[in-house]
Amino acid sequence: MSAGLGLRTRLAAALALALAGLPVAHASELGELLQQTLTHPSIEARAQDTLAAREALAAQTSRYFGGGAAYADVQRYDEARFTGVLTSASLANPPFARDQYRYGVSYSLPIDVFGAVAAARSRAKQDLAVAELAERQAALLKLHQATSAYVELQALQRRLAALRVQRERIALTAERVRREVEIQQSSQLDQHLIESELARLQADEARLQAAVGAAEATLKEASGHEGTIHDADTPIPAWPLKREATLPEHSADAQGAAAEAQAREAWRRLWPSLSAVADYTHFDGRYEGSASAEPDTWSVGARISIPLDASAVRQARAASAQAEAAAQERLAVAREAERQLSSLHASYDSAMADAEALQREVEYREDVVHTQSELQRVGLKSLEDVLHNERDLQDAIARLAAARAQAVAAWSAAAVLRGIGDEQYIASFQR
Repeated sequence: MSAGLGLRTRLAAALALALAGLPVAHASELGELLQQTLTHPSIEARAQDTLAAREALAAQTSRYFGGGAAYADVQRYDEARFTGVLTSASLANPPFARDQYRYGVSYSLPIDVFGAVAAARSRAKQDLAVAELAERQAALLKLHQATSAYVELQALQRRLAALRVQRERIALTAERVRREVEIQQSSQLDQHLIESELARLQADEARLQAAVGAAEATLKEASGHEGTIHDADTPIPAWPLKREATLPEHSADAQGAAAEAQAREAWRRLWPSLSAVADYTHFDGRYEGSASAEPDTWSVGARISIPLDASAVRQARAASAQAEAAAQERLAVAREAERQLSSLHASYDSAMADAEALQREVEYREDVVHTQSELQRVGLKSLEDVLHNERDLQDAIARLAAARAQAVAAWSAAAVLRGIGDEQYIASFQR
């Protein structure tokens, strides 16, 4: 009697630990996994996109400084030809040579009177904003994936631990029923009933093991973590009260601004362009023993270019239409973000209420199971009643684990929508 009571006490303690989640040594495990998640290749890819956009902005800014070229060429003609540039001074003693060399530099500096360079730089700046928001969204989505997989794995492991406790408890009852059947104190029906219940628990355990494997694979993909996890209960962050613009809204604003800047750049390219130009050339000609001719030339000036391109007009109109579409998309994104936040908030509140109620239900059903087991042992309760209460307990444990996971997942999805910083996201679970 005392040995059986001691075993039941140990089983109850094991179940309580599985449900309460008290280990403190692994309190930062999720935080460490989330830090590892930030090194995911998809996040690194978006970081490179941001770097590329930043370089593109720097390139557009550099257009204000103009551009030049250095050149050199050598030519050998079939007979002597005039070297250099024909001027009034060279007519008196024109230089001729068969072998001619030319070295020079040229430079062109844009004078952005009509704002074409400024429009291109504005478009590159908006492209950078879009890339930065895409990088932040990619990081948050991957953090959300890791967190959701983590809490799902927690819930599955908690259910699996409770199921094993239940299986051990029923196995003890089955052993007692077998002995009672041998001495004809219980019927064969009770033995078949308890054995079928054990078979059902084994099947449930196999299904949970498969689900655990799938959750572990998802967590590994997101964070690189392999194997089981050790935290028992992930803290559920409080829902923020302040309503701010969401990350999709910011992204839609940035994409709309980029589309407007691209349309403005397309129209600016239809305007004339003005630039200052300068070049310097040194000629060197030699002809079979004759004196070498080395005239120099230089020039400065201004160049105006007027584009005459019908297709460019069509492209500018298309860019304007895309900008208008982006403006309408911003309104649609704002409405959808509001709907998603409201839905997630409702899911969070529901899960929190369920978790609070189910915690009390689990404690109550655990007491009921112990009491019913003792009553059944002395013949005051049927075995079917005990098994029914065991199933109710297992169901309550499963619903409690699912409710906690749902609350964390809802908060995490809302954090992605709100676009909070990576460190703030991770710090929300460090308590």
